Amino acid sequence: MSETSDGEPITEETVRVYRLRVVHPAAPDEQFAVLAELPPGRVAAAQRELAELGLLLRSPDGWTALPPGRAAEQLLARAEVDIARRNLALATTRARLHGLDGPFRDALGLRSGAKGVEHVAGAAAVRAQVAGLAHGARRSVRAQVDAGAAVADAASHPLLLDRELLGRGVRVRYLCADVHRGAPEFRDHVAEVCELGGEVRTVSAVPSRLLVYDDAHAVLPADPDRPERGSVGVREPALVGFLSALFEHLWARAVPFLENESACVAPPEGTELRVLRGIAAGRTNEALARELGVSPRTVTRMVAGLLERLGTDSRFRAGVRAVELGWLS
Repeated sequence: MSETSDGEPITEETVRVYRLRVVHPAAPDEQFAVLAELPPGRVAAAQRELAELGLLLRSPDGWTALPPGRAAEQLLARAEVDIARRNLALATTRARLHGLDGPFRDALGLRSGAKGVEHVAGAAAVRAQVAGLAHGARRSVRAQVDAGAAVADAASHPLLLDRELLGRGVRVRYLCADVHRGAPEFRDHVAEVCELGGEVRTVSAVPSRLLVYDDAHAVLPADPDRPERGSVGVREPALVGFLSALFEHLWARAVPFLENESACVAPPEGTELRVLRGIAAGRTNEALARELGVSPRTVTRMVAGLLERLGTDSRFRAGVRAVELGWLS
């Protein structure tokens, strides 16, 4: 069974009508129906289908059957014309939209007023803010991710956005906390970013999440402990310069992600792992000391070391981050 141009199969009846029309092009429809051993209505339907495919043409003497190759060429020619028209329409639309880049950036610059600082509330508005700034970036993007960010949220940009930036030749740099090295989803993102030409380094502690575009616009959390508060956009040159200098100061001391896999935070074992489980369960240092048969000072020292390795000063956050890293699975 053959297929039509839309992928639908050509029925055996239609194939039979086509073959018979090759042999009997001038046979009247009534006589032809007898030859095909089909009702006249089904013969007429098959001939309409063949005509739509370009395999049959009406002629003064009846029907002319065309070779399948010629019919295919005619169908493809029509399709190519349609594709060319669509591509022209898309190119026109794209040019019209790109023509708004300048007005968009001008309006974005005016939106925050004379202070050069703008508060953006709501997750959707923050995503739109970041996407707009990334689209307008021409030279560089600095992305700083603190240890307080959820591991699954460690990458500041969606991978699609990073691909688009790097594809345009924009320099993209990520500065992240060492704790994120243990997250598989983060490692996968970083591996592709580096393969595309991006740069990623990690340090033991990052003070805050931060994005800097073209040394002209910075974005940072309105409240690091409350993501729902949104973000703050900064255009004031002195403030943007200070934030860029802070990034560069940490960048110079950071470890390249792909050049030092040993910097990955090692999971705890033995007594230290039991202490971590106790922290996650909400037990106090004194209770843990009694359960483990060690001194409270020993437990305090272990807890301090675990909190430092997990990049937080909160016992609750340490438990959450340990679960994210798979240390308590």
